[in-house]
Amino acid sequence: MRRSAESALIEAKRHIEFAEKAQSTEDTIKQYQYAKNILEKVDTTKEDALSLKDMMDAFLELANVLENKGPATQDRAEKCRQRAAALEQELDRANAIAATTTTTLSAIGSPLLFSKKADRETFVYHLPAPGEQLETTRQLAYCLSLLQESVDETRLDPDALKWRCSTLKSSDESIRINTIAHQVVVEFIKDSEKNATAVEEVVQLAQVLDKE
Repeated sequence: MRRSAESALIEAKRHIEFAEKAQSTEDTIKQYQYAKNILEKVDTTKEDALSLKDMMDAFLELANVLENKGPATQDRAEKCRQRAAALEQELDRANAIAATTTTTLSAIGSPLLFSKKADRETFVYHLPAPGEQLETTRQLAYCLSLLQESVDETRLDPDALKWRCSTLKSSDESIRINTIAHQVVVEFIKDSEKNATAVEEVVQLAQVLDKE
């Protein structure tokens, strides 16, 4: 069962403290295993940059504890450092996605979610390149619809199929598009001057948005 980073970190840190205080190598390894198993149950693809940083720090802390316990735990300390390095790479990707998301969201106006509201035919079928700023909510909704598991690929035109396949292979780009969509909904919720147009735009997203 997957866990959130917040709850996992609280419990894992307890075991890291127990590992540090352990009087025997056997007890140290036991607490290490508990902490490691807890942290590895977190689905890092659903966590934000701050949570990834906290998890990376937890693995580094555990590595330091193991290194201080002597030669018998050095191999486990190295595994913790390798996991921390992998999390650092995920953190770099998350920060890059956040940067491009912020750029796209700067186009949001009030009361419209996107400052540029163009007709459906002009923008809904435009498929962005990786990292390209999205223009309209309709374009965003169309992109999300192509990424759904239920899509019948045999009914897609060649360009749409090519974009779907390449985007699904790029976890960074698919995460970026989903992140933008969720942030658009957040902006809608915070908007105190919701009008019919804004509601209509969010409804388009709601039909294809990942409910998680």
